[in-house]
Amino acid sequence: MKVITNFSTYVPAEHGTSVAIGCFDGLHRAHQAVIGRTIADRTQGLIPSVFTFHTGCIGLKGAPMLTTNEQRLSAIETMGVEQVFFPMLEEVKNLMPEEFVEQILIGVCNAKRVYCGFNFHFGKGGSGNAQQLRQICAAHGVAVEIIPQILVDGKTVSSTRIRELIGQGEVEEAKALLGHPFGYTLEVRHGRKLGRTIGVPTMNQHLPEGLVQPKFGVYVSLISLEKHNYYGVTNVGVKPTVGSDHVVSETWIPHFHGDLYGKMVGVYLLKFLRPEMKFPGLEALREQILQDKEQAEAWMEQHFSIQAPIQNLSGNNF
Repeated sequence: MKVITNFSTYVPAEHGTSVAIGCFDGLHRAHQAVIGRTIADRTQGLIPSVFTFHTGCIGLKGAPMLTTNEQRLSAIETMGVEQVFFPMLEEVKNLMPEEFVEQILIGVCNAKRVYCGFNFHFGKGGSGNAQQLRQICAAHGVAVEIIPQILVDGKTVSSTRIRELIGQGEVEEAKALLGHPFGYTLEVRHGRKLGRTIGVPTMNQHLPEGLVQPKFGVYVSLISLEKHNYYGVTNVGVKPTVGSDHVVSETWIPHFHGDLYGKMVGVYLLKFLRPEMKFPGLEALREQILQDKEQAEAWMEQHFSIQAPIQNLSGNNF
């Protein structure tokens, strides 16, 4: 997949494009519906494309990210998109709606069809909405389809709602709206190695600043590692028993043995088990972790196939 970040040197493709436009943070069910339209247009000779922003557009109102830039791009590629227009927000935020359509969608993207969500806004200060996009594009012979709201259990699928659910530990309900488990792929870092002294070696990953913060506590997790899946017991928080200066995802993978330091590993939170707790000592912590393991195994056996492929966040592989 081609990722275009520098518009000043980019030469538009001769073939027209079908462009899905939006922030697409989380790649939830509604986002998948929008992007899916561009994939279908490949049969019409149009290049399936996405216009989205670098992380700069996520957090305009202080909202944390559901996905990192790398996760979003990887998921979009897995869906079948051929190219992504991926500028920093600062490069286009001062364009008025008409300028954005003329200079960017037509001048850079060579868009012939455009898809957006019903609540899409664009242009300086978000002054343009989906209906205006349709009107402006029509004057240039570009068709715009506005995708209506997607409902799950009678509620609108939105990134805002998903962030709230993850912050409350409601990762099962968040999965229903996302169309895939909430997770993150992060580098494994060295810790204090206290877990291995009590027989429960853990994998430490620092949650980056700006990423949505799950409710502190212990989760049943699924670990994607070198094309193999494992179940895990993941604690998200600040490790009150031993202390931590930052928010850490700390995962015990009972059936994996090996060196993961420096590797990028995917962790998907499936079920909240209990809040984070402070224990009187490491032995008490160990006993609780063993109980967490038993609960995690029982839940996985009843609710989730460990063989299900976890390849990306496109929603099609879960």
